[in-house]
Amino acid sequence: MTLSDSQSTQNANSSHVYMNSNFLTSNQLHFIPPFSGSNDSQSITDFLTTVEEIADHFGWNNGSKYLAVKLRITGEALHFIREQKFSFNDYDSLKKVLIERYTIQSNKASFFQEFFTFQQPQNMPVSVFFAKASALSFKTFCTGERNRDIEEANRIEMQKSMLLTNLAPEIQRGVIAANPKTIDEIKEAAFLQERAWNSYRPSPSCLVSNKTYPSPVYAVQVRAENANQCVEVFVTSW
Repeated sequence: MTLSDSQSTQNANSSHVYMNSNFLTSNQLHFIPPFSGSNDSQSITDFLTTVEEIADHFGWNNGSKYLAVKLRITGEALHFIREQKFSFNDYDSLKKVLIERYTIQSNKASFFQEFFTFQQPQNMPVSVFFAKASALSFKTFCTGERNRDIEEANRIEMQKSMLLTNLAPEIQRGVIAANPKTIDEIKEAAFLQERAWNSYRPSPSCLVSNKTYPSPVYAVQVRAENANQCVEVFVTSW
């Protein structure tokens, strides 16, 4: 068989697959928004759900769904598919790989949102705030593949900005006044400001909040048994 005969046979087989895809047409494809894998308003789950809803409506089989997905993938997602070392030959295998790849990225967007909007509540110790911020930072910047292109310097600047912006106001003012240059300096200034705030804030009722946090630095208020006054005891465990 000559090369031209081989190509003709391959084209004929491809045509056979497309012709038996239950009447998939270009007009039907317009009902499916393209998916690029980045900066999309829809997640990969939304994209595949749309494909399957359109498939049910028009009676597509898996061959049609497979073709529709390949035709509506663009940008980074298309580049990712082309980079794979193995070939996809059915809808289910293509769907599985796309979900594994882009569900992580969808989660990243929510991690970014959670990280940059996490505000220190008024009664949350600084140590707890930093612990929670650190956990969110790890999920946002240190897992998955999407954010590997974010340079370390940029990550540090974003983390510093988040900490300075989201500290409780009574802590934030003193920290900003200290003009810290590094994350460690921000933490040190915040702990000092917290201790100063706990030392001087008024405590007329001497009632301890029902909401408690495990903290290495916090103020414990105790009512003296034999005196009509409050005594503040500072406990440190660092």
